[in-house]
Amino acid sequence: MPTGMGSGGQLIRGASGVGSAVGAAVTGKRPLESFEFRPLITFGALLLFIAAIGFWKPQIVIWPVGLVLAAMGLQILARGLHGRRRARAAEVTARAYGSTRSA
Repeated sequence: MPTGMGSGGQLIRGASGVGSAVGAAVTGKRPLESFEFRPLITFGALLLFIAAIGFWKPQIVIWPVGLVLAAMGLQILARGLHGRRRARAAEVTARAYGSTRSA
């Protein structure tokens, strides 16, 4: 069964790795590895650059953030609706087989 983990999955794995390094840097729960410094420096510089643009021209930052949040909201909503629909279908199927077997 395909997992659907293409380049988007690789991006998520990479982002989660950076997130782990950022979490370790912020909380200090574990020492950082030498390979984690470069992504942290890059990520920190990128955040500072986006913050500077946000102070200078907020609409440049807000529109893309809004689009990303809208896309995430649509995806989460679609997954929730799909999951609820599957659960209800399974419930109806279970009731149908349960009532047939008891008769």
